[in-house]
Amino acid sequence: MNIYLRSSPDEGSRPAWPADAHSMSPNARGPSPSDQRHWSPSRYDMLDRFSRASIGRVTFGVSPNALFAACFDWSSHLARAPGRQLELIEEAVSLSTRIYLHAARSALGHRDAPPLLPLPDDRRFEHPGWNVPPFEYLKLNQLAAEQWWSLATREIRGMSRSHSRRMGFVVNQVLEALSPTNNPVANPEILERTFQSAGQNVLAGARNLMQDVGDSLVNGKPVRPSEFSVGENLAATPGAVVLRNELMELIQYAPATPDVSREPVLIVPAWIMKYYILDLRSQNSVVRFLVDRGHTVFMISWRNPTPDLRDIAFDAYRTHGVMSALSAINSIVPNARVHLTGYCLGGTLAPSRPRQWRATRMIASHRSHCSPLRPISPRLAS
Repeated sequence: MNIYLRSSPDEGSRPAWPADAHSMSPNARGPSPSDQRHWSPSRYDMLDRFSRASIGRVTFGVSPNALFAACFDWSSHLARAPGRQLELIEEAVSLSTRIYLHAARSALGHRDAPPLLPLPDDRRFEHPGWNVPPFEYLKLNQLAAEQWWSLATREIRGMSRSHSRRMGFVVNQVLEALSPTNNPVANPEILERTFQSAGQNVLAGARNLMQDVGDSLVNGKPVRPSEFSVGENLAATPGAVVLRNELMELIQYAPATPDVSREPVLIVPAWIMKYYILDLRSQNSVVRFLVDRGHTVFMISWRNPTPDLRDIAFDAYRTHGVMSALSAINSIVPNARVHLTGYCLGGTLAPSRPRQWRATRMIASHRSHCSPLRPISPRLAS
């Protein structure tokens, strides 16, 4: 980890030197003795680190500074954008008028098409009860609020694009939490099931809540429900371990089609989660989706670290993980380029030897760039 030291007040414009700058590259030159006189670690740094760690526990790792910076950037630019303000006022009046006119015509017995419709992949309002007043008005108000805030958090000229996206994400999370679908009193599907079961669904939910709270107090976390079993209804795509070392296992999944692509796919998940995050149930499994379409799929399953692995360096996950998996794949499928898919932190290891990759794809990775993804080769080998 690089430790950056503060500059003296009279040298505020000078960039900070990393304390280990001499190790960044063989030709890198560290600070000169004259520079070092202006840099000194503070004896209060430990207090600052403890404070930040305490805040992180309260916010579950979310940086308040990042949120406040995005909020200030958005609000300050919006306050100086009268054109955007007029646009938002016009949008609010338009949405309100359309909803009120629809409600008035519905009260008079007219059944017109709703003025707002959910997105095609939005399944929150699929139940027929959402098309009947008064629940229809709750649905329309929710959709109108989401549409208005989507416009409100759109990037303003001069505003940081990352801050605009962050504000849109945060606002969307708040609106999702306040959605009437999450309110048992305002959700017609929940009310219908409650009447049908004479309230037994509410009692069952209360029992589950009490059990989870009790398990958390006793075991530190809720006990996994017994209906989920790895290999049966979880991570059930057939496969076999073809390589095992001290850091990982390499799984090759069985083909599901008569012909398979001659260029295999290697999926590298993060080593902070189970590999079957990408192979859950058959209806939402990335592995199953690829296998059913004729791809040869390999997946790395990282070993759950124990204290004896505390000295393992980051590069070991590259050499004993990705590169070992690539060597095993090359021996199983000779002379074939590999399509690499890096998920989350696994995407950090993706560009280790790009010449051996046919293409790379990052999924939820912190890397801001990736090589262009070419389509999987259509050539098939029996």
